[in-house]
Amino acid sequence: MLIEHVDVVIDLRRFETLEKGTTPSKTVEMLEELRATDNIGGKDPNSRLNWAADLDLPLISQSNPCDVLLWLGQGVFEMSAQ
Repeated sequence: MLIEHVDVVIDLRRFETLEKGTTPSKTVEMLEELRATDNIGGKDPNSRLNWAADLDLPLISQSNPCDVLLWLGQGVFEMSAQ
């Protein structure tokens, strides 16, 4: 039948959010945490480098320009992703 049900669900959610101003409760919570801490888990932004404390990695703010930049995003806060 070739019905793209995922696209329909996304369009319905987009309509609910943009036209009606309603969002699911989990989404509201995630957006509030993102606004307050700049990450969706509500974790302390200053703890972003804790996973690499014993690796002695140079920070880009402490060195000259670099050829490679390692950006780990939200994974640094999750033990399963580390």
